Amino acid sequence: MSVKRFAVFGLVALVGCAAPPPPKSPPESAASVSISTSVRGRNVDDIARDVREWHDVAHKDCQATRVVTAQIISQQGQWTVEHWTVEACGAQRFTYRVMIQRTATGIADAVGNVDGSGVKVAP
Repeated sequence: MSVKRFAVFGLVALVGCAAPPPPKSPPESAASVSISTSVRGRNVDDIARDVREWHDVAHKDCQATRVVTAQIISQQGQWTVEHWTVEACGAQRFTYRVMIQRTATGIADAVGNVDGSGVKVAP
């Protein structure tokens, strides 16, 4: 075998043995971020997921990476309105309205744009 073939074979073998890229880490848990919300426990992460998904549908090229703030805006009876802010595209921040209803079996949430407009799906 020539030296040239041996070198090419060795390079291919090294590339084949290279470690795969590390797995993409999941979004940061909302519970680990200091936020002011009316919900607790598992519901915090559930709403954070819903807010990130709402954002990601409208911004396919700018996926949300983490929740940075949540703030209670109003409470009336079993309804609470909150503003949740996610970080995406580096340091850009996007704020969404979350309507939370307390029910006999838990909570229900509806995420929307702060101005009440519908989601504009990115192409």
